[in-house]
Amino acid sequence: MIRKMVRYKVQPGKLDLVKEAIAAFVEAIAAREPETRYEAFETEEDRVFVHVMAFADEAGEAFHQSAPHTLAFVEVLYPNCEEAPVFTNLRLLHATEAA
Repeated sequence: MIRKMVRYKVQPGKLDLVKEAIAAFVEAIAAREPETRYEAFETEEDRVFVHVMAFADEAGEAFHQSAPHTLAFVEVLYPNCEEAPVFTNLRLLHATEAA
């Protein structure tokens, strides 16, 4: 499994636009990428978001990166960021099972 995290900060006045884009993006992932786990979080920091994603394999990640819904989200997100998205690869150390 491939796990990543991305963090970014949205420009003032662009919060509603980006939140709408996030909702549509996550909905598209759920519909078109059944093996992808994707969570979007709003942090306590003003206008800062973190997304955590897990792909079954490299093919799943490659599909996600080039998918039309990802490209559409990027077109909305990047021009409206105050701090550009920064991606971090994650290695799972420990986990619990969800109830």
